Amino acid sequence: MIKSGNALSVALITKLFRRLIANLRTGLTGYYMFAAQKISSKKIIGYMLFAYVLGTGSIYSQKIPSWDKAVLPQSIANGYFLDVFFLPTNQQFGWACGFDGHIAITTDGGNVWNASIIQGKPFLESIHFVDSKHGFTSGPGGVYRTIDGGISWTNITSFINMSQIWGCYFVDKDNGMYVGGGCNGSAQVFVRTTNGGNSWSVFESYENESGLADLILYDKNGLGYAVSSGLLWQTQNGGVSWNVFASIAGPRAWAEEITHFKSSFLTPFSGDDCFGGIRNYGGANFTTDNGKTWNQFTTNKSMFGSFLIDDKKGWICGDQAEVLYTSNSGKVWTKINCGLNNANIDDIWFVNDSLGWAAGQGIYKFSYIDLPVSFIKATPKPYCFGDTVKLSVSDDFENVIWNIGGNTGNSSFVTKNMTVIANAFHKPTCRTISDTLIIEYNPPVQAQLNVGKDTVLCGNDDLIISVDGKYEELLWFDGDKANKRIFNKQTNPSGFYVDVFDSLKCSRRLNIPSITWSNAPTPLIKLAGKQILCNADSTQLIAPSGFVSYTWNTGETQSSIYVREAGRYYVRLIDSLGCEVFSDTITIEKVDLDNYLSASVSGKKILEFDSTVIGGNSCIELTFTNKNAISNYILDLPFIRRNIEFSMPMSQFPIFIKPLDSLKLNICFSPDSIGIWRDTIIFRDTCSSLIFPLIGYGKPFIADELTKCTIDVKTSIISNRFASVFDIRPHPFEGSGVLIAHQDIGIRSIELLDIYGRTFPMDIHRSTLDYNLNTNCPSGVYIPLIHTSFGIVQLHPLLIIR
Repeated sequence: MIKSGNALSVALITKLFRRLIANLRTGLTGYYMFAAQKISSKKIIGYMLFAYVLGTGSIYSQKIPSWDKAVLPQSIANGYFLDVFFLPTNQQFGWACGFDGHIAITTDGGNVWNASIIQGKPFLESIHFVDSKHGFTSGPGGVYRTIDGGISWTNITSFINMSQIWGCYFVDKDNGMYVGGGCNGSAQVFVRTTNGGNSWSVFESYENESGLADLILYDKNGLGYAVSSGLLWQTQNGGVSWNVFASIAGPRAWAEEITHFKSSFLTPFSGDDCFGGIRNYGGANFTTDNGKTWNQFTTNKSMFGSFLIDDKKGWICGDQAEVLYTSNSGKVWTKINCGLNNANIDDIWFVNDSLGWAAGQGIYKFSYIDLPVSFIKATPKPYCFGDTVKLSVSDDFENVIWNIGGNTGNSSFVTKNMTVIANAFHKPTCRTISDTLIIEYNPPVQAQLNVGKDTVLCGNDDLIISVDGKYEELLWFDGDKANKRIFNKQTNPSGFYVDVFDSLKCSRRLNIPSITWSNAPTPLIKLAGKQILCNADSTQLIAPSGFVSYTWNTGETQSSIYVREAGRYYVRLIDSLGCEVFSDTITIEKVDLDNYLSASVSGKKILEFDSTVIGGNSCIELTFTNKNAISNYILDLPFIRRNIEFSMPMSQFPIFIKPLDSLKLNICFSPDSIGIWRDTIIFRDTCSSLIFPLIGYGKPFIADELTKCTIDVKTSIISNRFASVFDIRPHPFEGSGVLIAHQDIGIRSIELLDIYGRTFPMDIHRSTLDYNLNTNCPSGVYIPLIHTSFGIVQLHPLLIIR
């Protein structure tokens, strides 16, 4: 239970009393500091002795005491409860009250809880019922009555000393009392009704600084007891008048509850003054001789609730799950708070010796639960060879330590025979326990594949695979259940499997080895030349590469041959697997024709130009002769592969050469950058073309000039292509720099080409004609490729150093 404002830390007051204090400030001056001091309903019920003996920290049974939080309706699920009460004559009926007018109701012994919220959300400290229908609740928020078991409530508050209201107790539906006051110089106030709250009478007393909190009435006209800070009170006339009965040991500290059995009283206390203080201090006082002597217990928690089982056994409760039990009149206290999760507990009630309830930050049920004998769960048997067995524990456990490599967590895995040991903290019983499980695997199925012949096979071979050994049944990858299968190249089973099963349905997968077949398609002969030959022609036939041996139907054994005669040609090949393969057949035809044109430069087959300065040119004269003695030869425009550095005057074509006449033409070379240039020029003829490779050498243009400052400057131009328009700086390049563009030719993107042919984009950002460059390429040599509106410009190699 939450105690007085002085009994709490500032942070806790701010969190839990924000709405409460705002409501109390008006009209409650001088008393709202009591905040939440409460008086619980009385627990004066004779019970049978505990079946489970609670000693000094030991429980001698497989049954373990534990608390479990009750599930409450959403409307009060986050409520803070200050009192709990079960009807002694029928303890299926129970109620709890707290802040914001929250009432929790059960009619089935706590299995299900329902909610009722009193209008105005009053602050309620005490609840008491005389039967299943008639009950009362009280606190600084007022006094309320119900006649329907707590579903609806009527305010019956007396406006006399309204701010003093604390605990209440009723003998029947008409006769009862509420109490309060006693701090800050105020009187102790005993307010009594004999008509169910329709009218009230008041008895006041003046014991200095002793807050009145709780009471018990045994008879509407007879005995009753009450408790205030440091004092026990007694009435002999049903509460008409009261007198101090006994002093409680220690200072006059806030005592929120009174419990009584025969000549025994048990009262908790909080702090060391009338209000309960704001310090972390509290405890309980236990007397067995009507207050003459006391056994006092202290702790560093504020204590608010108590309950007597008999004249020697009892419970107390308070902040931070401080719930304790005594079996020897308070001489020794044993903490029993497993499951409370450090919640503040304000009141406690026991239905019988092994079933109880606690109220505070939630409502909790006390019972004895079995300590698990074993808790490791495993996947169902059988455990087959190769399986992985998953081991797990339920969410009731945490801090699990396995002996399987020392790993932690609520699950683990086993792949071999072993004894598994797990130590884990069982949250419902707050015990660390151990469990052992023996994992034994069945031996693998004794079966194996029998492949009928070598797994290297030629195209038309069959492959027989059978399953040998001991097994009950088998299942191939395609669902077949035969123990022997025949495969060929079309039904190649490479990479597939067959599963074998024993009598326990354990399985073992037998993987079919990779089957290597000879090259599937028929090899095709490639023709490197003409398929129809003239008289002086030949053509090349090329068989596919990768074979061990070649045998042509001409008797030749090379991978390629030249033929000059018409005919049908094929080749017999032996592949790397030793399989014989025949190629397709190619037909070569022949016509009775010859070339008319001949051309030569002093008998040279390659035209090699002199070294030429950039921007200059050099030419070679080529002589063409028409060998036909009857008709003119028409020389068409030749084909030059690149047609840039090497050229011929195109406007002169076509050229007519008279029979047996000759003609001289120039082929020229004009480089635009230094280096070796190569090309090929092709002249078409009747049967075959005349082909001349071209080679030219470009050299720099050297300029030696005198500047205006009379300084002799020697320059060398090495290129006049677009590459001269760009300059990447710095060089070597360290990942970022600039591309200087001397002309605006519309750069679109830049790529870097490495030695493996891979391209990497560069990040570019334009600034006037220049571009900022960035790249994440690793160190190495790259060729910059600049994509412009005129095409791709290739720069000189760029060295990147990281």
